[in-house]
Amino acid sequence: MKEELLKSIAYPSLIFFAPFGLTVFNLTIGVVEIIMFLAFGLVGYIWVPMLQIIIIHLLLILLAKKEPHIDNIIRAKTNIKAKTKNLIKEHGNKFAP
Repeated sequence: MKEELLKSIAYPSLIFFAPFGLTVFNLTIGVVEIIMFLAFGLVGYIWVPMLQIIIIHLLLILLAKKEPHIDNIIRAKTNIKAKTKNLIKEHGNKFAP
């Protein structure tokens, strides 16, 4: 039981051997591009977004081998600039919730 918990914490979730969040983002952008190509009548160029999906996914796999927690690192860095709400400034540097 303890080993399963530690394994789930130590190894982040992967989909097709790449970080889950980045892979879903890559596939979503690729599918949107394919739909756009179809909407504009560029049926002969659908291979371009498919090739893009494959190349970016391979890069994500290589990146995940080097740093398995890259998805969490990116998510943490984007939350650094998030402003906290419901804080009222009082006398100097003190804040009240």
